[in-house]
Amino acid sequence: MITFIFSCSKDENTDELLVEQSVVTETQNEELTQILEEKFAISMKDLGNENFELLYSDGRKLKVEKVEEQYQMSGNRINNKIVTITINVTDYGELKSLEFMDTVSETSLSKQEFVQIVNDYSNTIYAGQRFPCPSIASEDSFEDCFVSEWNALCDTLPGCIFRNTNPGTAAAAIAAYCALC
Repeated sequence: MITFIFSCSKDENTDELLVEQSVVTETQNEELTQILEEKFAISMKDLGNENFELLYSDGRKLKVEKVEEQYQMSGNRINNKIVTITINVTDYGELKSLEFMDTVSETSLSKQEFVQIVNDYSNTIYAGQRFPCPSIASEDSFEDCFVSEWNALCDTLPGCIFRNTNPGTAAAAIAAYCALC
């Protein structure tokens, strides 16, 4: 069971609500699990210390480990590569930037190179077909998909809390999903 703690306060300059501390109830935790399963076809295992393992319905896995202010992704979901993801968000959870790096060679990866890493393995399973992504238009780019799914996580309170308290894990799940769409 994942328990999130946050509190709410109001920004005096903008009158916007700032989320800082509360508790996700068992019902909300079940809602988050349902969101992840329905939207991304994954279940999530909490490994502690902001580390998670994302389990896909086809048996593949993606491990997300927090390393300082970055997140390392590894596993057969990304063709057994180790990719570091750096995500920068505003205080309100809005996406500012997303960067990928090949952790072994310490070289920067473009979003297209990340997409290729995911698809190298996935193409052997789907024989070059597009992965079914019902909420994403076929002409949408990786960036369009990522921003859309990032924002959509805040359609529900549990999704929004998860995204804002575990941005690296949320970004990894969305990036792996959007790379196939």
